[in-house]
Amino acid sequence: MQQTQLARALAADAGGFLFGGYVSGSGTFDMAIGRFTADGVYDTSFDTSGWNSVDFQASSSDSLLDIQTDSAGRIVGLVQSGSTRRLVRYDEDGQSLDANFDSDGVIELDARNYDRMKIHTDDAILVSEGRTVVRYLPDGVQDTSFGDNGRLDNTDFVSAWDVDSDGTIYLIAGIWNGTDTDVRIRRYAPDGTLEATFADIDLGGQENITTAFLDENDGLFIAGNAIPTGANFTASKWMVFRMKDIGSNGTLDSSFGTNGAAYVEFPNGNAGVLDAGLDSQGRIVISGYGRNANNQSESAVARFNSNGILDGTFGTAGIAQPPAVGVYPNALLVDDRDRILLSSQGGGNVVRLNSNGDVDTSFDDYDSPADGILWNIGPSLIVRIVNQGNGRLLFGGQTFGSLTQNDLMITRYVTEEDNLPPVAQDDHDNASFTTDQDSPFTTGSVLSNDSDPDGDSITVVSYDANDTLGIVTSNANGTFNYDPNGQFDSLPAGEFASDTFAYTITDGNGEFDSADVTVSVIGRNDNPYANDDDASLFEDTISVAVDLTSNDTDVDIGDDVQIESVDISGTLGTVVLNPDGDSISYSPNEQFDYLSANDVATDSFTYTITDGNGGTATATVTLSIHGKNSAPNANDDLLDVSEDGPSVNLNLTANDSDPDLTDSLTIEYVETTFTLGTVTLNPDGVSINYDPNGQFEWLAVGESTSGVLTYTATDGNGLYDTATVTININGQNDNPTVTQLVSSNDDLNNGSPDGNVLIEGMFQDLDLTDMHSVTVDWGDGSAIETIAAADINQADDWFAAEHDYATGGIFTITVTIDDFEGGVGTATTTAVVQGGMNFMDGTLYVVGTDGRDHINLSLDANGQLNIDAQFNQGAGPNLTQTYSLSSLERIVAYLMGGDDHFNGEAGGAITISQTVFGGFGNDHIHGGSGSDFLNGGEGNDNIFGRDGNDVLIGAQGSDNIKGGDHDDLLIAGATANQDDLAAVDAALASWLNGDVAAALLGLGTITDDDAGDDLKGQKGQDYLFGGQGDKVKD
Repeated sequence: MQQTQLARALAADAGGFLFGGYVSGSGTFDMAIGRFTADGVYDTSFDTSGWNSVDFQASSSDSLLDIQTDSAGRIVGLVQSGSTRRLVRYDEDGQSLDANFDSDGVIELDARNYDRMKIHTDDAILVSEGRTVVRYLPDGVQDTSFGDNGRLDNTDFVSAWDVDSDGTIYLIAGIWNGTDTDVRIRRYAPDGTLEATFADIDLGGQENITTAFLDENDGLFIAGNAIPTGANFTASKWMVFRMKDIGSNGTLDSSFGTNGAAYVEFPNGNAGVLDAGLDSQGRIVISGYGRNANNQSESAVARFNSNGILDGTFGTAGIAQPPAVGVYPNALLVDDRDRILLSSQGGGNVVRLNSNGDVDTSFDDYDSPADGILWNIGPSLIVRIVNQGNGRLLFGGQTFGSLTQNDLMITRYVTEEDNLPPVAQDDHDNASFTTDQDSPFTTGSVLSNDSDPDGDSITVVSYDANDTLGIVTSNANGTFNYDPNGQFDSLPAGEFASDTFAYTITDGNGEFDSADVTVSVIGRNDNPYANDDDASLFEDTISVAVDLTSNDTDVDIGDDVQIESVDISGTLGTVVLNPDGDSISYSPNEQFDYLSANDVATDSFTYTITDGNGGTATATVTLSIHGKNSAPNANDDLLDVSEDGPSVNLNLTANDSDPDLTDSLTIEYVETTFTLGTVTLNPDGVSINYDPNGQFEWLAVGESTSGVLTYTATDGNGLYDTATVTININGQNDNPTVTQLVSSNDDLNNGSPDGNVLIEGMFQDLDLTDMHSVTVDWGDGSAIETIAAADINQADDWFAAEHDYATGGIFTITVTIDDFEGGVGTATTTAVVQGGMNFMDGTLYVVGTDGRDHINLSLDANGQLNIDAQFNQGAGPNLTQTYSLSSLERIVAYLMGGDDHFNGEAGGAITISQTVFGGFGNDHIHGGSGSDFLNGGEGNDNIFGRDGNDVLIGAQGSDNIKGGDHDDLLIAGATANQDDLAAVDAALASWLNGDVAAALLGLGTITDDDAGDDLKGQKGQDYLFGGQGDKVKD
């Protein structure tokens, strides 16, 4: 009777689940391979009966050590027949051995205990035993180029191994360190060359390695059991740890589990890991055994999340306990729905767990009730299960002799899962799924490469674009609308990127499958984006560098934007493109010196950037130029003035400037220490007044001198500048002046008796170099006399002259000094000559002598004024003169000494005002018919006013004073101003105006001479002033 043993391993191919193992009968074992559908039914398309069994050596057992499927779906097995090892290869459905594999599908290996097998690159086959790996080519020939002459020999005993998709080989060995074992990893290139040996891993005890497998993130998981240092197997626990960066330096991933390792402990230890694998979500699944709290051995399955923490959604706290189907779970397979298949070490049984760790009761044979277990499927020991897809299970083991369907202890059991799910294939890498970054498009139909094993019609029922960069919408016909949506603008021209979304199809009968669509997006060149820039600086900044491209962007990765050109049209400052191509240097170039402190002006220019691939963009740079207070510029001034003035105003700031336009300059200070003229700062604060002030009168015509003053201008903001003013003083001819002119006979009491008059004079001329001439007009009608040079002292400015007057009178002598430069100076003096008369300026002057004089005034028949004068008691001169009354304004007579007679109206009415000074002597003075002033002077005088309003003064002596007709003012004594012609003229005018007080005031204080005067007012309203002893009668 056949005895079925527990399956040892499970594997997956392209069609279903492939089982490999052995069956036993009467003492020997034969290799057995079978295939189940997903619901646990024999796949009769596999070798017609679902089984294929071979007896390679009748005298010994044929044990299947390992089973795999290559990329073509062919089934490859490693078989032990006694002491011989063989490789066998079948077609996908197990119908026959592959004749292309060493002509008969079987290769007998060398005499080594090979017990492991891997499909290598190009469907080559790797087989290994404890320290050796050998590679066979797809045609069954040993690859002698592999390793060292076809062999890869390792000094350490290999406990586990794995091969990545590019053929790199990883060998994991336990290394004794003297106390316990550590883990050592060697990495070999696909050609068998040693690339690296990683540092030994010591997790703190003895690490016993069972299996190893690679993940998709350059990681290597290593599973087994761990025994603390110094303990035995009773203290063992499950262990799994992860190595990261396995393709480079290969270090322990400390982020996995606790300090790089994860563990499962059993209450009574004795734990062993038999197999492990990864599900579709990167979770780690481990199967094995351990002893529970009752010290009973039990099977267990643990699932860890990718971070090494037990998955709480699986079983109880991450550990599931499958039903008892044998001694321990031998082989483990995680299918494409993350369900877990386990084979037993005895009885040839298989159980399937759902993703949550519960038993999948839909996986069952014909027994009732359904328990999710395939019992005694045929092989005595199943070494591996392979998922060939479409629910097909391929299994292998050993038989005893010839095995048929009837020999099996199970029968076909078909469940409602006979409907096979559709198969969705990924879509990518063709024109139907390619666009450029700017172009939305409609994909080809994703259904074109999808299929359904049952021939069902398939449709797209949903899609998942949650992680898709572009925008995806589904059409009803299996195509999709895809819009890059600007998410790939960073692609440089001609470069590719991919975007992925998933879709799910259904066969309409409750089965589904999903695949990925990969859209290839081709980059196009995008224009760069230039952002405006700004910078601030002060007006006096020499130069400032501005990085223009630091804020500019280009979405195309790898494009380096640089400045292509700068447009400075209308820019006031200067702009220089720096060699780095990214920045410019800007200088205000003194164009903003006009700014005051706190003022701000702007300057700007534009620049264009290029990405080097034809794309350009333009932006504007705005410079804010901040003003600083700049010092004013005070410029020297020049002023021309004449020595005699007039004073001149000069605006000192008119030619000064200040770069700051809003600053107003004023004069802070004027330094005049060395200036002779007078300098005055005007109230406007910007100009001065300069007056030569008579300090340069010594300059002659054509001569000049200069003086300098300094001034300080301020802008009112604390800055100053100083300049000079040069003042040119131009000489002018200064008129000479007569500083002294003396006449020998200029007094009425000192008249010249013989007509000879001497004058002396002094003059001054500020023009030191001038020469002078002196002329004299003697006032008597004689020719103007030029004084001889001998009579002029040019050095001392002195002159003298004399003149003999032919007649007496009062003469005005006029002296003129000429400097020959157009300048003259004039002065006058008086010459009094006794015994004569003269007419001057409307006044007829009559001067007597010290002798007795008779002077009579009368009118002739023509109404002309006749003056008959006999001077000096007739001794002469005797003069008779006739004057037109129309030319006369008044008559003034000085009688001098002697007892004189003056008759102002000898015949006819003479109304011309007469002023008579009696002088010394006892005089008889009679006025005319006009308003007269008669002063007797010293002596006993007889004074008669006649007609008119007269003023009569007796002065000293015993006088007889009569007013006559009209209103008269009679004063017996003397007055203070009685001899002053101008004073008496004013007093007479006041009297004529009826102002007695003013008249008296003009005459001055009255002094009584106590001489016994006789005053008679006679007719009119008279005022009489007498003194003690005087007779006063109105």
